[in-house]
Amino acid sequence: MSQDEPSSCTTCGVALTIKHILTECFAYLDARNRNHLSSDLYNTLGPVLPSPNIFVFFQETGLDKLI
Repeated sequence: MSQDEPSSCTTCGVALTIKHILTECFAYLDARNRNHLSSDLYNTLGPVLPSPNIFVFFQETGLDKLI
């Protein structure tokens, strides 16, 4: 884990974090809605296992290639 500041979101101009991508970013809003991801990070990632739709979301948005 790096201590560097996170990159900025090119769409929103805020820190590019997992929370931002999965719950806030306007660039991924349609993909989140299509995959029925919650706007709450805890519910999206789940207390035990993440929603299976999160994997489809990552593939659909191309984010799977950045992980």
